[in-house]
Amino acid sequence: VHHPLASTVAAGLGHRVVMGNDANAACWAEYRIGAGRGADDLLLVTLGTGIGTGMIVGGRLVEGAHGFAGESGHMVIDQHGRAHHTGQPGPWEMTASGTALMSHARSAVESGQLQLDSDLSPTAFATALANGDAAALAIVDEVAAQVALGCANLIMVLDPARIVIGGGLSSLGEPLRAAIDRHVASAVLGARYRPAVEVVLATLGDDAGAVGAALWARDAQEKFSK
Repeated sequence: VHHPLASTVAAGLGHRVVMGNDANAACWAEYRIGAGRGADDLLLVTLGTGIGTGMIVGGRLVEGAHGFAGESGHMVIDQHGRAHHTGQPGPWEMTASGTALMSHARSAVESGQLQLDSDLSPTAFATALANGDAAALAIVDEVAAQVALGCANLIMVLDPARIVIGGGLSSLGEPLRAAIDRHVASAVLGARYRPAVEVVLATLGDDAGAVGAALWARDAQEKFSK
């Protein structure tokens, strides 16, 4: 449904309104005041139910000609892979999201490889991982390899200095970050002949989207008032 949402809200509020998606807003927040500070070329990858990305190139947020840039979770990684609910075969988020990790965890619990202190949940999995459970570590490594595969493709296109890992899955912390970092280093073509891409965890948590939207609106106002 086509609806001029920004102009409708602006008319109701009596103020200029800018609109963008949550991943782009979170990316802008991490770039301005979070884990992306100091890197004018960076990629935010949010790992949750799916995968969202935001891209900063030369200090500018990439929105594309129609505002749809950054939907990298729907890049087809395996054209012979399982179909996503969108109908696409083998998109990145099918194998590299929080949903994918919990699917692996469920299979490991059912096969007896993964023992949890409570019913299967992200919290229970995170506890097993923190306790050094071998099966949990193996699952994180498998998903991290898939995250790195998509990141490597984006690195070849955008050449970022830094990748910021956010979203609910980033709460797994250093085991996830370190595994993604290791796999990225081996997945990027010619990695030993180019500067390493830094992989860091997001710092603004669930507030990133809201903070980014506020910063975005303020920056737009400053631009329009000049």
